[in-house]
Amino acid sequence: MAVVLIVGVTIIGWLATNDLLALLIAPVAYLVLFSLRTWDNRILDVMQVTSRKTPRTPNKRFWGTNSYGP
Repeated sequence: MAVVLIVGVTIIGWLATNDLLALLIAPVAYLVLFSLRTWDNRILDVMQVTSRKTPRTPNKRFWGTNSYGP
């Protein structure tokens, strides 16, 4: 999944900017994701579930954090 994520973001970034820097960021991003995967095998799944289950709230800017209560 990490390879698909890196390749997808790199290609989209390169097509959007037409800049070589977008292609040069890919190996660095791959190394970061690879190191995260060696630390925890399910880190990408945890990040995906966390982003889905804990959306941003409108009052985050005011409180500095997500506040789900009234």
